[in-house]
Amino acid sequence: MRYHLPLTHPLLQTVDISVSFGGLQILDEVSIGIPEGSVTGLIGPNGAGKTTVFNVMTGFVKPDSGKVKYEGNRLRHVKTHHLTKMGISRTLQGVGLFPSLTARENVMLGASGHVRSGIVADALAMPWTDAEQRHIRDKAEAAMAELGVLSEADRLPGEMPYPVQKRVALARALVSDPKVLLLDEPAGGIGAADMRELGRLIRSWVPERTVLLVEHHMELVMEVCDLIWVLDAGKVIAAGSPEEVRNDPAVLAAYLGEDDHEDDHEDDHETVH
Repeated sequence: MRYHLPLTHPLLQTVDISVSFGGLQILDEVSIGIPEGSVTGLIGPNGAGKTTVFNVMTGFVKPDSGKVKYEGNRLRHVKTHHLTKMGISRTLQGVGLFPSLTARENVMLGASGHVRSGIVADALAMPWTDAEQRHIRDKAEAAMAELGVLSEADRLPGEMPYPVQKRVALARALVSDPKVLLLDEPAGGIGAADMRELGRLIRSWVPERTVLLVEHHMELVMEVCDLIWVLDAGKVIAAGSPEEVRNDPAVLAAYLGEDDHEDDHEDDHETVH
């Protein structure tokens, strides 16, 4: 049985999305909705299909069936390089920074959908002369200042501690001033103090922005999310407020049995508190 939570005009949604790889069903008619101006969580045990949902939404994976809708319109043939122009920005698991570019140049790449010329080539061919590129540089530095990493602007990723790299990656997602932020495990690899600050940052972005959060750290999810969707074995099994999800028997049963799931792309330290 498919699980549906009625929502009025979600900003971003999947409708009956199914995905299979090599005969293995990864997603089975998954329908989730993200209300505008909210923080929405997407959680589930290892191998539940959370990152695959992100990949379908952002065009990395083409579903076997179903559709993605944004602002009420179906997205056909989603191209990842068009997301920025659409007002959607995504972080990746890990950091995904280019090791040969400075922190500032990495952040500037997040605005590449708004520039006419090839920003990667320009980033490697300093100095900056084009007014448009100078504008992007200013925006990048403003985003870095918001994340507290402007002092790291001229350093390469390998010269920065991992938590700082994570903040640079978040700045890259913010530089295009997106309407929707898709955060894929932003708390991975950071300590408790950084996680608390991350929670405050995420809440500060709404209601001006809409956030969809995939995260293993349940304390962060329960703290920042207005709505949570729960996947298990490629199906939506529950949805609701943090309190509703925390006490849902289906969710508790899914997490108690999470050792039966395996996924090379997801960590194994999530618990429901």
